[in-house]
Amino acid sequence: MVRCSMVRGKRYCGRVTRTSKKAGIVGTLVVALHAIVAALHGAAHSALGIEMSALQNVFINGIIVAAP
Repeated sequence: MVRCSMVRGKRYCGRVTRTSKKAGIVGTLVVALHAIVAALHGAAHSALGIEMSALQNVFINGIIVAAP
């Protein structure tokens, strides 16, 4: 299968190989696992009554959860 994409106004086309397909699947699984662990960690904090300040929440959600 050949996929094309536009990057900075230029069209790039390339074949989707097994390796690139596998890398996409593994990457998706890693991101999903990270989201699950972050949600469980947040639930544990809530259950223990550990409160975060607004600045701490910005850091946690922006850097730890969203950035990876």
